[in-house]
Amino acid sequence: MQSEEQAVVASGKALKSRPVPFLAAAAVGIVGVFLTAVYTTPRSFGIPLMGLATAWILTTGVAWAAIVRRKVVLHKEWMIRSYLVAFAFVTFRFITDLLPGVTAKLG
Repeated sequence: MQSEEQAVVASGKALKSRPVPFLAAAAVGIVGVFLTAVYTTPRSFGIPLMGLATAWILTTGVAWAAIVRRKVVLHKEWMIRSYLVAFAFVTFRFITDLLPGVTAKLG
């Protein structure tokens, strides 16, 4: 019985995928995150955003390296981590943008 990783490599699906559009989109998104982190006011919010951007680059890079080596299971695990970091950034940004309006209404 083949593992999932062996089945994907044997079927040739790993060789047919084109990662360039995804990598281009990820690169643009990550650059945007860094620019957002640099220009965020107050600066105390920019530092955690920079940390999240760095974590996003690292998790996506490890996932990409795993799929290049045809380690499909490892790639899936790191992509899940990458998505979690990406959504943590989105949630953090959403909360920081909403928080001033909410606190102003509360008094």
